[in-house]
Amino acid sequence: MTLPTSAPLSPASTTGDPGRASRRRVLGGLGVAAACGLACSLPLLAGAGVLASVGALLTGVPALTVVVLLVAAGAALLVRRTRGARSAAGSCGCGGACG
Repeated sequence: MTLPTSAPLSPASTTGDPGRASRRRVLGGLGVAAACGLACSLPLLAGAGVLASVGALLTGVPALTVVVLLVAAGAALLVRRTRGARSAAGSCGCGGACG
């Protein structure tokens, strides 16, 4: 049984067009950069949309605006109080070793 033989490949067919490979790398890099930019910007765009929607809602209902501001102020005071109490208790983090 004999194996079929083929003509040896010419150097031009083994290397290909060097400009084409370079263009592929550049386009691939641009594609990756665009995908990363889109993935990173989606949470920011969603957050901005939510804030814009809430702002539009609050401008239409003044009583709701006052309630939201009071809740936000209360939450800020609660966080500040718990952080102050935690630091006054001498908490040194998860390990507890202050050094």
